[in-house]
Amino acid sequence: MIYVNMRRMVDPGGKKGSLRAEAKTNRPRRRQPQATLRDVNRTILLSLIQVHQPVSRARLAEMTGTFRSTVSEIVKDLVASGLVSETRAEPSGRGRVPVLLRVNDHGFEVVAVNVRPERTTVALAGLSAKPSRTVSFATPANPNALLTKLAGAIDNLCADRGKYRLKGIREIGVSVPGLVDAAAGRIRWLPYLPGYSDFDMAGAVRDRFGIRTAVDNDANLAVLAIAWRAQLEEHSVRDFVFVEIGTEGVGAGIIVNGELYRGHNSTLAAEFGHMVVEANGIPCGCGRRGCWERYVCDHATLQRYRPGITFSPEAYASFLRAVSDGEAAATAAFRETARYLAIGLANIGFALNPSSIVVAGHVCGAWALISPVIEEALSAIRFPIRVNQAPASADELFLKGAILLALNSVFSQPTLGLNVTPGVKTAHS
Repeated sequence: MIYVNMRRMVDPGGKKGSLRAEAKTNRPRRRQPQATLRDVNRTILLSLIQVHQPVSRARLAEMTGTFRSTVSEIVKDLVASGLVSETRAEPSGRGRVPVLLRVNDHGFEVVAVNVRPERTTVALAGLSAKPSRTVSFATPANPNALLTKLAGAIDNLCADRGKYRLKGIREIGVSVPGLVDAAAGRIRWLPYLPGYSDFDMAGAVRDRFGIRTAVDNDANLAVLAIAWRAQLEEHSVRDFVFVEIGTEGVGAGIIVNGELYRGHNSTLAAEFGHMVVEANGIPCGCGRRGCWERYVCDHATLQRYRPGITFSPEAYASFLRAVSDGEAAATAAFRETARYLAIGLANIGFALNPSSIVVAGHVCGAWALISPVIEEALSAIRFPIRVNQAPASADELFLKGAILLALNSVFSQPTLGLNVTPGVKTAHS
């Protein structure tokens, strides 16, 4: 697997006027065939068009530092393949009116699936990575029943295509809240939907619809979505940790040196929810006691406020309103969650020293209260740790990540293992 800096195009001859790929690999360097290098340049330009659209050929040549004639040749191929469309800019005075390039959403359509314990959302999207249509349904306890529901959802999304509803859909990306063998597309363990554990999700979806499918953990995909968004805003995404405080647990993903960290077997990594914060504490589903997620998840917070209450999104929303209104019992319960949250975030900071930790989840609904508690707990640390609220809701990030996962094949070169959307390794890398 190789990481490629998207700012550089590949120069097979190393001549002045074009730029070389900046790559990292553990394998010995080998000269790549020129045809393959052209494919790499094609991918890089397509990625730049997606991020900076609408953009001119001249601007692309400026960003890549290569000849405009080289850019024009590759763009011509992208337009001919239907991945890029051209529009003439509005005249603004003297001089030639530039032709602007955009990705063609209909040139490569994908379906994204965000499986949650309660509801599953399905979206149709194109190369811009923006959902054009979405539908949702209650998540079945059985994964085969999910496939039936998914078929109905896709029929709904593509109803205007008549009997050829799957025509044009090139990839399917699936986000799930559990341990996933991303390379195989198999769910290893999904504690909130036990019937899905040890299920070949990618194979089952592919067999049902005849469409290539990739599956990954939701937090890993949220990391991909945050990095993609940061790239749109031209921010650095070299090192950060994403933490989602969920209804029953904690999800997390790690970017280290611009790469998604998966652990040695690409299955179990960033399971910060299972670090012990209380010896002999509350029993956890992992078989141990005192795990962090047992103290910071939404269910735990609500139980502090109203012991014995049945958790529901409505009950938690009511609790957050009580926190916002300054109700003493609600505020005390929430501050206790904030205290435990700060303990875990500090542990993550000491272990990894990330440039920032991004937090998502319903707890962010009272960020003004939780943020000072976190800052106070981290103030004793001798090195700064920035803790930020996520730029979107967790569900939005999971769905966006599933879209990017499905698009990864068109924004990467499998023969080289390159991924330039947005410089983060995924299952296809």
